[in-house]
Amino acid sequence: MKKLLSRWLAIVSILGLLLTATGCGDPAGNPAAPNDGSNSSPPLASSHQVIGFGGGASGGGFYTFANLLSVKLTEAGIGQFSGQATTGGANNALLMRSGELGICLMNGTDAMEAYTGSNDAFADNPYTDLRAILKWDSAYAVYVVSEDINTFGDLLGKKVVTGAAGSGEFNHTGRILSAADCTLDDINAQMVGVAEGKELLTNGLAAAQLHVGGIPYAAITELMLTGRLKLMSFPEEMLVPLCDVEGAPYIRGVIPANTYDGQEEEIYCLGIPYGIFCDADSLSEDQVYEICKYVFENCGELVEQYASAEFDLEESASFTTVPYHPGAVKYYQEAGILS
Repeated sequence: MKKLLSRWLAIVSILGLLLTATGCGDPAGNPAAPNDGSNSSPPLASSHQVIGFGGGASGGGFYTFANLLSVKLTEAGIGQFSGQATTGGANNALLMRSGELGICLMNGTDAMEAYTGSNDAFADNPYTDLRAILKWDSAYAVYVVSEDINTFGDLLGKKVVTGAAGSGEFNHTGRILSAADCTLDDINAQMVGVAEGKELLTNGLAAAQLHVGGIPYAAITELMLTGRLKLMSFPEEMLVPLCDVEGAPYIRGVIPANTYDGQEEEIYCLGIPYGIFCDADSLSEDQVYEICKYVFENCGELVEQYASAEFDLEESASFTTVPYHPGAVKYYQEAGILS
């Protein structure tokens, strides 16, 4: 009996020490004060919270870059990021608003239309909680076509890879066709992702595919090595409405001669302002500040692993329609870019 009592007393003593050590009370027996965050800085993100980083379709450049940034930001201790394959474009905004993504890459036009409700998917409910982190001007839209295609008129009635419905490429296709006074009904639209589209084009099962990426872009490099495909410039009569009029969604872009195998001339295409966006509540001010800091302090390393990862500090703060996240504003103010 005495041995049993001694064991119980020992257990009680150990429990008391454990409770004291875990902060349930101080040595005098007073209860621990609740942690309201005023006495210590909380971590940037809880270790178990995975933050989805939306890029684009598997096999595309933005999917690759979203995965690269996810790894780097996670290693930097900013959060637990995970690159996600998506259809890109406005769909990234939809996924972010639903909570399936916490951050994404998206072209500036789709972001503006989501924020203002001028995109069909947001017409009845504009995404006013969309926030910009930084602007990235390194994407170009260009068509890779079969050898028998010389003008946009040659594409009428032909199989054209447009990207999946709702994707960035799909939305770009709609605007491009409109500039040519055409619609999707005038082509045989192949609404598939980058990888599937490349396969169709390589095997002669499609006449053209719209590609959106940096310079050089790996997907185009692979296609041009076949020796059976070429890049097609946009004609001046299409560049004017797409790039030059007030409120135009694009800027003029040029792919220098000899960027790709067999490409001996400059190619005139569409320049697309891209950016990194998040929801107003998906990331904290500290996290967004640290994301900006990481990108600009490690730009050289990022470029080594993804050639198009070049960011200009002043240009990064130049979105005008979608407001910047407070963490980004803080960073740009400290850098002297925003007042």
